[in-house]
Amino acid sequence: MGGFLSISNKRLLQVLFAFAFGFYQAQAQTYKPYFNQSLKLFYFSKDGQLDSSNKFYDYAEPIKEGVALVRYQHKWQFLDSQLNVFCDVFFSEATGLNVVFVQDNHSLSKQGILRGLHYQTQHVQGKLVRVTKGCVFDVVVDLRSSSPSYGKWFGQELSADNHLQLWVPPRFAHGFLVLSESAEFLYKTTDFYDPSSESCLLWNDPVIAVQWPLSKILSPPQLNAKDLAGLSWGEAPKF
Repeated sequence: MGGFLSISNKRLLQVLFAFAFGFYQAQAQTYKPYFNQSLKLFYFSKDGQLDSSNKFYDYAEPIKEGVALVRYQHKWQFLDSQLNVFCDVFFSEATGLNVVFVQDNHSLSKQGILRGLHYQTQHVQGKLVRVTKGCVFDVVVDLRSSSPSYGKWFGQELSADNHLQLWVPPRFAHGFLVLSESAEFLYKTTDFYDPSSESCLLWNDPVIAVQWPLSKILSPPQLNAKDLAGLSWGEAPKF
């Protein structure tokens, strides 16, 4: 038989894919970024009209003295699922920050693993952190002596389901506790890892008194030797 029915399955799939990709490109070109100043949210707009189903960041909140929490939007596309997790222009507008990231790090940890509280005294790093699988309790501590939140901590659950990202400014200590069976943790940094200037604030220092959700794990937290030897608040270098 001739005509359409003579096309092989492979060729048919190629034709369908080409059609779908062309349709997607045509749709994508009609959408432009739109920032809602009053709501502090990002959307995509079509022909100047707000389309709330095509948000990029659908949540942005300054937490304290530079710490910011943002949530990226999960979008379903034709034949596929798409996660828009970072755009420097949108991130800058949503948070008021203008940062350049130089490195991405990806770690895998089991439930009960506690890492931190880490920072570098030289080549200080800002970090944008998120979880790609599982759930963690993420913690930051302000080490800037001139800051109103000096010596204060902030904690937030980050998970693959809630799509939250936490911006950790330079000169903050940072750590996390894995709450799920396992977790994959991804973070972007503004400077490179420098082991010669790495320092660690003790995770359970009584002065800082981080309220770790230990009731959510099955056994006491597990730390490596370096983190177990973390410095007390009085001993740890500050800025």
